[in-house]
Amino acid sequence: MMHLDLVSRDFAMTESIEQRLERRLARLRNRHGEWMRHARVRLGDTNGPRGGVDKFCRVTVNLPAGPGIHIEQISADLYTAIDVCMRRLDRALRARRLRSQSRARKGRQRALAHARATT
Repeated sequence: MMHLDLVSRDFAMTESIEQRLERRLARLRNRHGEWMRHARVRLGDTNGPRGGVDKFCRVTVNLPAGPGIHIEQISADLYTAIDVCMRRLDRALRARRLRSQSRARKGRQRALAHARATT
């Protein structure tokens, strides 16, 4: 079970933005659920009404082992920032899982090689 904090800064969280985030995070939970213990999503508009490339999506995910993952994406469009941020988070979670599985496999292989050498 993942705990989720959604925080919006400098604008009102609309239902469509919230639904977009929930859909993207549901996909990530289906793929990496056991790895995602707690996620904090911050959305904001740095320049306010002046416009520009200033909408951001920041995601911090706490993992069961090792340091967490922090992703930030800035874009002119908030929906684009959310989508790109979630894709980057998916890639980071996959890379972390593969690295962890590779280390575990190497540890088992070393232990097996050591056991064979001592017998």
